[in-house]
Amino acid sequence: MANTVVCRADNPNGLTSAVLVERSFHAALNANQYYLLVISKEADLATALNNDDIGDSSALVATKARHVTLKWKDSETLLVVCNSCGISAIDVSKKLDHLQSARIIYLGFPKHTAYS
Repeated sequence: MANTVVCRADNPNGLTSAVLVERSFHAALNANQYYLLVISKEADLATALNNDDIGDSSALVATKARHVTLKWKDSETLLVVCNSCGISAIDVSKKLDHLQSARIIYLGFPKHTAYS
């Protein structure tokens, strides 16, 4: 298993960052998973990436999310953008609209994706 940061957006307040992580399983029957984390400045990125329960602390869990981008609208609002990114509704297993103190807005995602 390997974890790769696909996209990172630092919050304008300097206290947190949003990170889109790709977890590759290197197995023929497992699709790569993507996780959206919001981590504090003091948090150890390697620890967050290698957490076995990464899905529990993620706002988004999906497959086929390599082309999703992240951008802070302001210090409280994170934009998660799928601009022709190739995600289908079935590819999203978790999608939260808040994580920690961040409000999350998903733009360009297909209708009827998961909320949990």
